[in-house]
Amino acid sequence: MSSNKKTYMVTTPIYYPTDIPHLGAAYAMVYADCCARYRRMREEHVCLITGSDEHGQKVQNEAKSRRKTPIEYADRMVAGFQNACKKLQVSYDTFLRTTQESHIKVVETVFEKLKASGDIYLGEYEGWYCSTCESFWPNTMIENRRCPRPECKQSVESLHEGGYFFKLSAYQKPLLEHIEKNPDFIQPKTDRNEIIAFLKQGQQDLCITRKGPVWGIPAPSDPEFTIYVWFDALLSYLSAAGYGEDSFSLNWPPDFMVIGKDMQKFHAIVLASICMALDIPLPKTILVQGWMISGGKRVSRSAAGSANVVEMVDEFGPDALRYYLLRDVPPGANFEFSTIKLTGRLNRELANDLGNLFSRSIAMVIKYCDGKIPEPGKKGAGERNLARIFKEVKNEYKKSMDRMDTREALESVWDLVDGLNKYIVDNAPWEQYRNGNFDRLNTSLYSIMDYLRIITLMCMPFMPRAAIKMWRKLGFKDALWVKKLDGVNPDLMPPGQEVKMQSPLFPKVELS
Repeated sequence: MSSNKKTYMVTTPIYYPTDIPHLGAAYAMVYADCCARYRRMREEHVCLITGSDEHGQKVQNEAKSRRKTPIEYADRMVAGFQNACKKLQVSYDTFLRTTQESHIKVVETVFEKLKASGDIYLGEYEGWYCSTCESFWPNTMIENRRCPRPECKQSVESLHEGGYFFKLSAYQKPLLEHIEKNPDFIQPKTDRNEIIAFLKQGQQDLCITRKGPVWGIPAPSDPEFTIYVWFDALLSYLSAAGYGEDSFSLNWPPDFMVIGKDMQKFHAIVLASICMALDIPLPKTILVQGWMISGGKRVSRSAAGSANVVEMVDEFGPDALRYYLLRDVPPGANFEFSTIKLTGRLNRELANDLGNLFSRSIAMVIKYCDGKIPEPGKKGAGERNLARIFKEVKNEYKKSMDRMDTREALESVWDLVDGLNKYIVDNAPWEQYRNGNFDRLNTSLYSIMDYLRIITLMCMPFMPRAAIKMWRKLGFKDALWVKKLDGVNPDLMPPGQEVKMQSPLFPKVELS
């Protein structure tokens, strides 16, 4: 992340170590990746950060049950997770592991700095602790000795021990003021309102250590305490941005953080308060994604029957899964996942609308022009109408992607796909060839291939693997991922370039 201009920093959640991400995690990564790829097209210096949260009692217990050391267990899970990222075409720049030495040093530095400023102090904790989600809870939030998190509800234990506290209460008022002055800080609005209401109830200082032999980072100068796993994990964003290094001011703050619904308070309150205590800027936007629902139940890492993302990629392909998630999931809202709807999007829009458009267009260039892009003649009403559609599409595409509304952006791309399909029907290049109208034929085929080039560029952030195939079909040999948004303009297709007929872009899938 070395550059002389501000990095556009995009982050996913820092995930609990698992070899296969659940659907909600997969969507967060794909959504953040789409944002990062678009920003690279805008010639911004981008860093996409993801990673794994590998400390804590839960990891220690999981490792013990499998007769592994915690780091052996984490290494195995992370390797599988990174393979899943690769299958999903997630182009992360940094994969931050909380067990790596550079992160541990940052945690130690921050802990000591906040301790010196009085924002971390030694006290006594009395309340409840949930070992399943590794959370402390006050008496007022516990009923029937169960964890209050809806996705947990496991038994909690009464806890009374010494520990270090972060002075969260000191930042209640300034954080409320920040949220009210910066409406984009927490999105969507419903989550923003939730955080405001929660803050107005009053905040207690947060216990950030455990006493005893827990897998984690020992508190500096007081190693009988281990730093609380969530405090440790939240600092991973600072680690990835190079906290303590000269480059930190160019990388921080994050421009766009994508987090899960169950993480909203940790990020919007605890991380934000830590930033205030360290006197560094707060993240610009925190997008809280909704719950992913499958079969009427919320999808989670521990939920029985949760879909295997790797198996889904193997069955449908990464492009179809990415397209469906980015086309259908409303950012920040709950979403009912459906393989039937995924199959419908794949077969109807990808295979029929786009795949067939490519296949028949390239077939006509091969048949009528010996496989080479023709030199266009004078433009007519059909080409002027395509140019009008394109102008509207590009404007809507940029506006939608600037606010990361992937659904609206893809809808605008499909307006161009539909317009190009209609142009082919209206102009009938086969009739132009049959009638010997070669000047019009050349103009028609050139226009078709030129707008296919534009569609390919627009699809790249959403379906990178398919876009590369499309780029190769059009005869380009250079790297697609370095192309910029200023290339999304008409009349840039090089005449004489040889196109290639290859296998279908999107094979159809039949549900069993």
